[in-house]
Amino acid sequence: MYRKRQPPAEWRDKGDERAAVRDARAHELAHLLLNDTSPLALRPSNDAVIIALCKASLDASESMVSGGTTDKDNKAWQRWVLYCAEMDTPAFRSDITANAGLSVLGGHREAILLTGFLLRCAATVPGKGGKGLCKPQTAYDQVLAIKRIHKRMGAPLEVLPTVRNALKALIKEYVSVNGIAELLPKRKEPLTTEIVTKILALPRGTKIGARSLSWLDPYFVVFKAILFAGLSAGFRKAEMCMAEGASFDYTTISRANLTWKIQGVPMASPTTAQLLTLADGDFCAIMPAACKNDPFGLHFSWKPIWLPVNGAPTNAARAIADMLIAVPVATAVAATTPLFSVTSTGEPVRHRAADSSLRNLLNAALPGQRTTQWSMHSLRIGAASALLAAGATPDQIMAMCRWRSAGSVGNYARFGPEDYGRWVLRAQAAHVDAVTAINTPRVDHDDLFTLLNETVNVNWNEVP
Repeated sequence: MYRKRQPPAEWRDKGDERAAVRDARAHELAHLLLNDTSPLALRPSNDAVIIALCKASLDASESMVSGGTTDKDNKAWQRWVLYCAEMDTPAFRSDITANAGLSVLGGHREAILLTGFLLRCAATVPGKGGKGLCKPQTAYDQVLAIKRIHKRMGAPLEVLPTVRNALKALIKEYVSVNGIAELLPKRKEPLTTEIVTKILALPRGTKIGARSLSWLDPYFVVFKAILFAGLSAGFRKAEMCMAEGASFDYTTISRANLTWKIQGVPMASPTTAQLLTLADGDFCAIMPAACKNDPFGLHFSWKPIWLPVNGAPTNAARAIADMLIAVPVATAVAATTPLFSVTSTGEPVRHRAADSSLRNLLNAALPGQRTTQWSMHSLRIGAASALLAAGATPDQIMAMCRWRSAGSVGNYARFGPEDYGRWVLRAQAAHVDAVTAINTPRVDHDDLFTLLNETVNVNWNEVP
């Protein structure tokens, strides 16, 4: 007979705020499976096997979530637990039929519970920087976090139409009070070749935080390669730099991800002499590593990024070659050394250092401007916007920036005033002769009947 028991100590992670919830869910699932009377029931000799498998399944689903999403889910779960305690109801909603909206009473119950949570969050969650209350979408994000958690635990919540109606009402009220401008997304602006060129022109010795600028200093040689590679290939910050405290693993792009094509010959480890003689027609190839939208590298890692060599001051291939010369790494450890290492022993550029360096370089290169409108993510936005301005199609931009959603192109690839204005002028000069089918000439007898009516002057309504 099944008996509920404490999970082994190795299952419990004190840093995991929802570990206890998964433990309870694992026991709940195990109870269902161990009481299954169908011919396909699982009947191991030891009940603990089923419990362990249920726990492993739930833990596997949780392990696939990024750290950022886990943090958001944990905060939302804390709010959800307090709210459900006030409603005197369990936080984990295990009624699958009700969650799917297949039970009239249960579906209404879950919809009302989630709607109340949305309204509670809208009235209590602080806005960005702790100022005022959050925007309606931020409150709805809390609901989506609870939905994600339930889905990972095998109890998906699908009763959101009612909640979305409440969201629309919140948005309508928010706009009437604050104006539509308050709901516009606060997106970073694209970094451009022109801005990066101004950064390159900064004089030697310029104070960049605690450092003095020298483009011969290994740190700045590497950071220049990061800037140029990000602007040319649309890399995310997380693909080029490492988070604070993170260790090298399979998701980190390494020196072994580089190959070259020099004078038509493919090579993995060119010599310094070969790198110094790079010429037009040569290429630096980068194999993408695992990333946010491709955690196993199955979609993009087999498609090399080809960076051509030319004489432009912002040429990414030459900047990477300069980095390899300034910070050499032994071939034997290339596969375990971050690509953008500032030392030969593999010290990476961390997120905080990258953010700080870019901000200080922008402040020095663009005095008096609001440099907070740019960030490391602006490199990726700049790459997409430059491709759009150059005439690349949305599909080409998706492929080159490694997006899996067409919506991302619309968010990040943006027209500038000259490109937008050029299309406006073209549109003004265009000849438009489009017509819908209903307004094309028809083959009927309307005109004939009108002529007959006028000719004989007969009122057809009086004809018996």
